[in-house]
Amino acid sequence: MNRVPLVRDRELATPAFVRDLRAFLNLGSEVLLTVSQIGDSADGFAGSEQFLTLSETSGVSLNEARGALRVAEYLYNRVTELGVDAATAADEISFIGSTIQDPVEVSDNQRKAIATILSYKDAYERSSAVSKALREGPHFTGFSGTWTVKYIPIRGGEVVRVPVLALSVAWHDGAGNSHEAFVQLSVQDWEALKSEVENLTNKQGTGQDLSDSDVSSVS
Repeated sequence: MNRVPLVRDRELATPAFVRDLRAFLNLGSEVLLTVSQIGDSADGFAGSEQFLTLSETSGVSLNEARGALRVAEYLYNRVTELGVDAATAADEISFIGSTIQDPVEVSDNQRKAIATILSYKDAYERSSAVSKALREGPHFTGFSGTWTVKYIPIRGGEVVRVPVLALSVAWHDGAGNSHEAFVQLSVQDWEALKSEVENLTNKQGTGQDLSDSDVSSVS
């Protein structure tokens, strides 16, 4: 049975992908090793900080850095998806480079560096596992709040000073859409919330709420 190609035909038929692939293959071996170091982190290959880091450390333009890192991420994920050996994948990528428009000749040192890029990256894999675990259904993205004081008159002519926390909570749904909810909390509400968070933290630390039956796999 023929193996599924590492780079799919639809990508090779896309001029932008071929352009970025060419830029990736034209990077020197030392720059490619920098790409590998960038990818071996919780944030992985692609992101504005990674693009800027590669551009500043290697002297390539920001657009070239962006394209090269996106190709690196694509190839790494394809190697993971297909279970291909990194060295074998590097050989295949080198061959593809020789067949594209304006072909690129990949040196042995470049090929070895590409294999390093495609080798297992623990920090990236573990960060990706967290993302996969939260992929199904809504997941928390952040919250912020502002304390204000409301002055409430009560019977007898007295005015009560009431601190109120305006809290916003943001999340993504399973389709990646952003949502935000706003709630008001009294001091008592806030203390109760902090107590519950502390309680959950303690349970997570001791494994009290976790058992083998709670463990499920995400494909």
